[in-house]
Amino acid sequence: MRSGVPSAHLSTRIQNVIQQALETHRLVGSVVLVAHHGALIYQQAAGWADREHAQPMALDTIFRLASVSKPIVSTAALVLVAQGKFGLDDDISRWLPEFQPRLPDGSATSITVRQLLSHTAGLGYRFFEADANGPYAQAGISDGMDASGITLDENLRRLASVPLLYVPGTALGYSLATDVLGALIARVQGSSLDKAVRELVTGPLGMVDTGFVVDDPLRVATAYVNDTTQPHQLAEGETVSAFEGRSVLRIARRESSMLKPFLQGGQACRAASLPICEMRCTRRRGKHNDMP
Repeated sequence: MRSGVPSAHLSTRIQNVIQQALETHRLVGSVVLVAHHGALIYQQAAGWADREHAQPMALDTIFRLASVSKPIVSTAALVLVAQGKFGLDDDISRWLPEFQPRLPDGSATSITVRQLLSHTAGLGYRFFEADANGPYAQAGISDGMDASGITLDENLRRLASVPLLYVPGTALGYSLATDVLGALIARVQGSSLDKAVRELVTGPLGMVDTGFVVDDPLRVATAYVNDTTQPHQLAEGETVSAFEGRSVLRIARRESSMLKPFLQGGQACRAASLPICEMRCTRRRGKHNDMP
């Protein structure tokens, strides 16, 4: 990525905002990058990567991406579309015949690649359910942040056992659709999802710090949870409310330290900040002919 020079006013404003967030304990640490027209004009690491061990935040600190992995996996799918491996409006049952969830009335339906990409496939998330007795919870479906111990294929089997929330293509709902997309990519590519993403996206773009497994856990930022006086370190198996009035996320601390990730398409990727910024700018510039 090209480098530029920010105005002194911009640098001062960003530094003031970050410093205030640290002093008021809204943040423990942060990495901020600003790109303008494809040029990196500002970068700053501030605060702690691990407060308890006094480990400063660094520009190359690795973070758990959670749903930021969705655009990476979606890009991998679009590369396969560009290669003619499948079309946007193809029925995914051609490659995933075992994944055929039904409508609430029990009737059959179909799901397309486009509907997975646009979150219009009729799927949901367990943490969107009002309580622990929802259908996703009862089926033992993982949102990808817990230490479920199940495979992506098993999670999709459980997901297929629950009726869709609506007819695919008729509504929009943020969901596990990207996880299904990840399974589709792995099946079409004939490899694991992490290898497929590496071959299709992160490898060509030189995103060496982006993936499902971290070689050096000491580079990973410690996970913290908002609290009344200051954020506290995430405890193993701690439940965190994702949205007011909704169910909670059970998050495994060892998952957040990336020692044993659950390879899903929509949650479990990890990366440093700069490669993600570079990917977004590369897609805008159309730098790689093999990228959509």
